[in-house]
Amino acid sequence: MPDEARYEDIYSSEYLSPVDLQPGQSVDATFVGYDVRELYCKGQYNIRCTMTVKGGKKRICINKTSARALARAWGKAFADWINKPVTIRRGMVNKKPAILVAPKGERIEEDGE
Repeated sequence: MPDEARYEDIYSSEYLSPVDLQPGQSVDATFVGYDVRELYCKGQYNIRCTMTVKGGKKRICINKTSARALARAWGKAFADWINKPVTIRRGMVNKKPAILVAPKGERIEEDGE
């Protein structure tokens, strides 16, 4: 094992998670690609859209709350979301920490708002 192994090298996920952002932090980005994947979470498999952002190190798994906001802005075809500006932030969905993605300049309502 390398002497300088880092926590992130061992336990990091390929997907952005709430712990990757500080409370109140938001990041502006542009979608450059997408993929539809079957992901295992909490004992079951679910089909999810995952997006790649320009210059991003991690993919973003688009939750239903974010998907609704993006679809209202640009339609339901994931390909139509490419090259669109978004704001990514940490928030709460169903009383759990989540990554929220909205068209730049718009805000998704979360739990407690």
